[in-house]
Amino acid sequence: VPFSMFDSISFSYNGNIDYVFLSAFSETPIILDHYVVSSDTTFSSTQPYFIKDTLKEAEGVTLNIDGGVRMYFDNGARLYVDGMLNCNGTVDNPIVMRYFRGDDVLKDTKYYLAPGNWNGVCLSEKSGDCNFLSTNIIGGTQNLVIDSALVQRKVVIGNSQIYNAKYGSLVSEACEIYAYNSLFANGGMYNVALTDGKYLFNHCTIASYLDFALSGRNSALFIDKNKSISVELNNSLVCGSNTCDIDNAT
Repeated sequence: VPFSMFDSISFSYNGNIDYVFLSAFSETPIILDHYVVSSDTTFSSTQPYFIKDTLKEAEGVTLNIDGGVRMYFDNGARLYVDGMLNCNGTVDNPIVMRYFRGDDVLKDTKYYLAPGNWNGVCLSEKSGDCNFLSTNIIGGTQNLVIDSALVQRKVVIGNSQIYNAKYGSLVSEACEIYAYNSLFANGGMYNVALTDGKYLFNHCTIASYLDFALSGRNSALFIDKNKSISVELNNSLVCGSNTCDIDNAT
């Protein structure tokens, strides 16, 4: 984890107790605090990124994230996109977006796996086409939220893992999504919630298989048919205690 680590050594001599304070840095992160991406920008993998609050991408701007980039988010931090986002990870060099802590919250369970510590990624109504290729989004309140767009927009999610969310791993309204070879898992209220749009899932898994006292109680897949919606799943697995919930069904 690319942050400072502190410890101390205590020792006694001649009836006295003294301390030696130790500090170390595993890596030096690029710290982004209330940062706005206001022009076309590329995040490279030379250093990790520590996002202390909302990282915002302005309207009309393209943010490219290279394979291997690690983005660590502080409590309540998120990535808010008004522009176009291209996450260009590869299978051998994925992009990781998660909470910054790497210690254990439970025995043999890392803190960053616990849902709800940061606020995930939001594609706003102003955002354009976005790609999430080999991108792992872990442990948010809602991991990936796609708001109803002002213009036609397409989002591609490929070879990615989006899991362990307090509410939903993927929440989408009025969007065209093509997802392939991807995992959407362990949402507290639902894994995937879809409203008004066109959705194609090829070779995907939508499932609840861990608990954290959150997952597995509600729908693995929620589809709202109140508006115009098309959902197609090919060679995909949907699994949970309540596998699929179709609201306003006829």
